[in-house]
Amino acid sequence: MQRPSDHSKATRTADVMNAIRARVASRALVADDRLPSIRSFAASMGVSPSTVVEAYDRLVAEGLIRARPGSGFYVSATALPPLALARTSRSATAPSIRSGCRGSRLIAMAPR
Repeated sequence: MQRPSDHSKATRTADVMNAIRARVASRALVADDRLPSIRSFAASMGVSPSTVVEAYDRLVAEGLIRARPGSGFYVSATALPPLALARTSRSATAPSIRSGCRGSRLIAMAPR
């Protein structure tokens, strides 16, 4: 059984990790962006610097971020999933143009 302080530290570490993941997912942080310094992020999250160190180390292990010794932590280029295009329905006010090919000519066909 974990001691209460161990459990709360794990929760704080997960909170820090989730905050970074959320920033990456929302594109507030993109590939090669520098993460906040350990001390400044600890202060803004209200946790100890060791909690941020642990969170950053775990995110490095997951491949979401990478460390540059002497420089800081950066978002990995492979961390960002591709942007999803929103599905839209066809509307009468915005007809689509379908292309067809007859012989060597490309023609545009009117919507049905």
